[in-house]
Amino acid sequence: MQQKEIKLYERSVPGSENWNWTEDKNDRNRANIMTVYNVVDPTLSVFYLTPQLQLELQ
Repeated sequence: MQQKEIKLYERSVPGSENWNWTEDKNDRNRANIMTVYNVVDPTLSVFYLTPQLQLELQ
């Protein structure tokens, strides 16, 4: 499966240039979902379907 990562900003998130916090994650919350915080360089991951999987989903 191919994957592509897309940066949401050319540099760091506006307003975070002087942050000295560490990016971290936490799954101990009311919703029991993984939460990532203090993100300075956010990205989106695109996962391309293989031709075989595309056929299976039709």
